[in-house]
Amino acid sequence: MAHRIEGAVVWGEIDNTTEGITTGRLWMLGHEQPVKLDLVGDCWRDLAGTRLTFRNPHPREAAALFPLQRGLVGDMTASRKSRVPLCGPCECLEREARGEEVPAVWKNLLSLEWFSEKDGRVMIESTDFDLHLSERVWSMDEDAEEAQKLANLQAMRDFLASLTGRDPAGSPDGERLTDAYQEILGKYTRDNDAEQKEAFVMGWDRLLGDMAEAYEQHHRHESPSLAFAMAAVGDLSRRSQRLLRHMEARGADHARVTPILATVVEALREIHCHGKLTGCEDLQAGLRHCLDLLAEILRRSEPRNPTDPIGPLLRELTFLIEGLIDLMGNLKES
Repeated sequence: MAHRIEGAVVWGEIDNTTEGITTGRLWMLGHEQPVKLDLVGDCWRDLAGTRLTFRNPHPREAAALFPLQRGLVGDMTASRKSRVPLCGPCECLEREARGEEVPAVWKNLLSLEWFSEKDGRVMIESTDFDLHLSERVWSMDEDAEEAQKLANLQAMRDFLASLTGRDPAGSPDGERLTDAYQEILGKYTRDNDAEQKEAFVMGWDRLLGDMAEAYEQHHRHESPSLAFAMAAVGDLSRRSQRLLRHMEARGADHARVTPILATVVEALREIHCHGKLTGCEDLQAGLRHCLDLLAEILRRSEPRNPTDPIGPLLRELTFLIEGLIDLMGNLKES
């Protein structure tokens, strides 16, 4: 998992004034000497060519890092926005459970990520730091930024491959896939192409092929064929399997809904392999059965109390439901 160290940072600097190299220093709580960064790659356009200094007004915890951080730049930017609740976590969950809106404001999010040879993936994310940006020494264009973002995706893919034990010619270690999925859950949520990025960094190249086929058919304005429908079912099947592994890893936290999701996983797998579900007269009926089961999971997944951990998984359940509804609608029109 990532080392998230924002709570330990007292102040620091990130220097990308030399193109292709990002250096920096971090003064950490409880340490007299700074941690030094010597990284290959550039920040995003908003920070590229500049020197950023930042101060944490409320450092609160100690963290240990290797004193010299060599490795690759990840996504480094201060241009993202984050919705910050105006109430505490318990009150937020209570409001959500009652169906009430959670009061919040939008703030700039400092997000600094790198892949260390010694410590793996390291993250600093905060909306509370005081920031100061120097004048720009060189400018990055849009094409260069896209190239850097692709390099960052590859770095994330390589990191997760080492985490799961996957090699280019082999299969991932199934017991560690849950940890890998948790590593990216939420990282790409804000991106329009989140599904493609998740599939790429997890090494699910077959899923990327299915997505490409779906994209091509959609933009040729073709009616979805049975092959296209099966590709979509395969996508939903894999997502449901990933969600099931995540729930099973949490054990008792999700005991009230895990058996139902396991039934959905088996049903989608059977539909994907055989084109229909045993006991259902056609494909639409099989998909409707899965939709009913997911709806039941959603009904049972309302947080019972402010500390109930099931809330963060509602997004994945909603995605699966919306995907089934869209697929059934497309099949009906074809």
